[in-house]
Amino acid sequence: LSESISAQLPATPKWHRPPDSGYYVPEALSTCANVLIRVDRQTRNLAQKYSGPYPVVDRKPKHFIIRRENCLESVSIDRLKPVVD
Repeated sequence: LSESISAQLPATPKWHRPPDSGYYVPEALSTCANVLIRVDRQTRNLAQKYSGPYPVVDRKPKHFIIRRENCLESVSIDRLKPVVD
């Protein structure tokens, strides 16, 4: 019994998408000049959930570099929302 159990190999996991499929970036986010940043803290019911708008300085595959209060900051695209003009 122990030989048959040790001979069994675990099944390979099935992914919902291929690991090398890239990141989803909304079209508006990849072309906008200004973005809003989601506030990741517990707030009151009517408090703003986004701060900004902030100008985009540079775009990377998974984060944007923005100018925030006279300094450059790297922010993940998961926290960004494009500003619609």
